[in-house]
Amino acid sequence: MTPPRERTQSYTPAGVYDWYLGGHHHLPCDADVAITTQRVFPLAARAARYNRDFLQRVVRMLGGLGIRQFLDIGSGYPASGNVHELAQLSAPGARVVYVDRDPDTVAVSNELLAGEPHTMCLQGDLDEPDDILGRADPLDLGKPVDC
Repeated sequence: MTPPRERTQSYTPAGVYDWYLGGHHHLPCDADVAITTQRVFPLAARAARYNRDFLQRVVRMLGGLGIRQFLDIGSGYPASGNVHELAQLSAPGARVVYVDRDPDTVAVSNELLAGEPHTMCLQGDLDEPDDILGRADPLDLGKPVDC
């Protein structure tokens, strides 16, 4: 497990999502927001779990169909059971680029991905796809990529 990180800013969506999934990469401020949100939307944690389950099914299916490159925009933290782990079960060496717009999320993600040669996290936004694709070095855009 990664040691707790220091952060002076407020919660992040990635941290809130991590808390809902029972992860280990959120801070107390993330948990506070998650709990407050759950008071208004009691199914929030279940929705997060369903979202993660769907992601896992899709990656397994695509890996089984021969897809070996994945671009995950709005990724949050690449915690247990995320795209790179599942993709590499189907095909060791599968390439994965995670993208998030929050710089803290990107920094923590790259710490978690240290030692993963075919996986990285970039700071970027869906509104700027050319920027993302221009920096997604591990991906070979001449071959199929799942987004």
